[in-house]
Amino acid sequence: GQGTDGGTRSMNFANISDYSGDFLVTENMEIDFGVDYIFTGGMTLSTLGSLRVNSGQTLTFTEGNLISQNGVVPFGTYTGASLTALGANFTNGGVGATIIVIPEPSTLLLSGLSLLALSRRRRH
Repeated sequence: GQGTDGGTRSMNFANISDYSGDFLVTENMEIDFGVDYIFTGGMTLSTLGSLRVNSGQTLTFTEGNLISQNGVVPFGTYTGASLTALGANFTNGGVGATIIVIPEPSTLLLSGLSLLALSRRRRH
């Protein structure tokens, strides 16, 4: 939350790759994961404050589990200008900072089945 001086508080986390709960980063709060993380344990992160991505750091989320002030962040790779374009609540702490949002497993399965059906149809 907001300190008595009106400044922003920063929270740092370590060893939480498999965390499966919900994080809500509120206004005047910055969350900083000090190292690369692949969040596959079902963690949902809502960033109403700031998510700081440090220089050279990569944070990977499953689609639907990273939510900004603009809504759910769609799958894709965000670095440089595309990271900044996610909104004011994403802080690029330096060159090479990256957020990767991977499709949820059910989307991948449906895509694979569609490709299989299409390739079978073409053979006949």
